[in-house]
Parts: sequence; C-alpha cells; structure tokens
Amino acid sequence: MNEPLPERSRFSLHPGVSILILLFLILGLVSFGALSLSTASADKKLSDKASGQTFSYYAARNEEQQWLCEEDRVFRSAYETRKKSTASAGDASDAYFQSAGASGQDHIIRRTFAISSTQVLSCELEVLLPGSGDGPFYRIRSEKIVYTGSDAYDNSITVLDPSAGS
Repeated sequence: MNEPLPERSRFSLHPGVSILILLFLILGLVSFGALSLSTASADKKLSDKASGQTFSYYAARNEEQQWLCEEDRVFRSAYETRKKSTASAGDASDAYFQSAGASGQDHIIRRTFAISSTQVLSCELEVLLPGSGDGPFYRIRSEKIVYTGSDAYDNSITVLDPSAGS
C-alpha cells in the first residue's frame, strides 16, 4: 500500500539564461531612459521657442498700448485746439483730423509693431470727432497678427545628380 511516489523532474535553467534576461532588462531600461531624455529635451526646446514667441507678442502689444496712450494725448490736444478755434465747424473738423494724423476720407490711422522677423502686429484706428473732451477719440477697427515672410519653400529632392559623382 505504500507505493513510492514517482520522482518529479525539476525544471532547471541553464546558468547563462538568468544573465541574458538581466541583460535584456537593463538594455530595455537604458533604451527607455534614452528615449525619455530625448523627449524631454525636445519638449524643452519647444517650450523655450513658444515662450520666446509669447514674450515677443506681448512686447509688441505693450508698444502698441504705449502708442495708443500717446495718441490719446494727441487727440485730446487736437480736440482742445479745435474747441478754441474760431474757424467754421467744417474747417475746424478737418484741422482736427489732420492734427490727429488721420488720412483719407475715412480718417484712418494704421500702425504696425514688430513681433519677429516674419510677423507684425497691425493696428488700425478710426479717428472719431468726440462730442466732449472726454472722448472717445478713436475706435480700434482692427488688430491682427500679419505674416510678412516669404512662402517660397524648396521642396525639391535630388534623385540623381551625375555631376556630383566625381
């Protein structure tokens, strides 16, 4: 009744297999680490570029706001001069628009502010003739970023150039 149990075969690995597994594991960790470092470097370059562009945009906006403050002073001065003028209403209005720097029949002032070598912030004001010295002296008709660069890209690919062979 007491029969001997059959011996189980033990599964054994060759001693070099565990070293191979460890090497592949280390190799995988190193390659993922290198990819992670590469991605982090690319993300930093991209964020630095975006930060520089944002800084340039707000520097141009700041310059525009300073210009608008100067224009407010010019408009207020032109209004006071018009109010004190003894000329007819039409002549005084023409003088007001001329002293305010407005051109043409629609009394528009246009100004651009550099953002980068290929972009400018364009601002267009319509000069108004206010009823009182409190303004408003102008209305901003448009304010936009304008691309000023060239779209001439070289997309050619040299497939065969016999002159480059020698």
